[in-house]
Amino acid sequence: MVALPGFNIGQKNQQQQPGATVETARQHRWKFATLDALKEILIYAHKAGRPKVEFDRAHLHHIQDVLLFPGKQKWLPIDISFYHVITNTDAAYQIYKWWSTKVIDINRSRINLSKQTCTLEMLNGEGTSIYRYTMYGCWPSKVTPDELDYTSSKISEVTFTLEMDKSKEENLQEK
Repeated sequence: MVALPGFNIGQKNQQQQPGATVETARQHRWKFATLDALKEILIYAHKAGRPKVEFDRAHLHHIQDVLLFPGKQKWLPIDISFYHVITNTDAAYQIYKWWSTKVIDINRSRINLSKQTCTLEMLNGEGTSIYRYTMYGCWPSKVTPDELDYTSSKISEVTFTLEMDKSKEENLQEK
């Protein structure tokens, strides 16, 4: 029987069980930083993916066998969702305005892209960063407001897909 952290009261062999002071990471403790004009609306970001890497498979043919080796790496895009806040700073409009001037120049019909470095950090219960993803060469490939629906009273949101060239992960507690 395996106990959960903090729930090993009365167990024999407590050395093999997680202690009551172990803190688990929580999905709701995170912050995203960067991207020029988006800094003022980051408080409305409520959902984000984490960087994931995928490898091409390189094939080596040897007699009748096919041997597989890791090939080139490719970092998959992540989605970041914001509540569509219409008082004070309109989050959806700020994202559109930033995208339509910093990524694609709508008025001149041309790409106006400058890639940026972004960070996504996981936080502990005190708000201190404990884990960091540094993403290099970032740019948004898609901005997607959600659908409108008379039968729903859900909070409206806008999501953008963030492309990246590569990412580095750091455990900030090891330093």
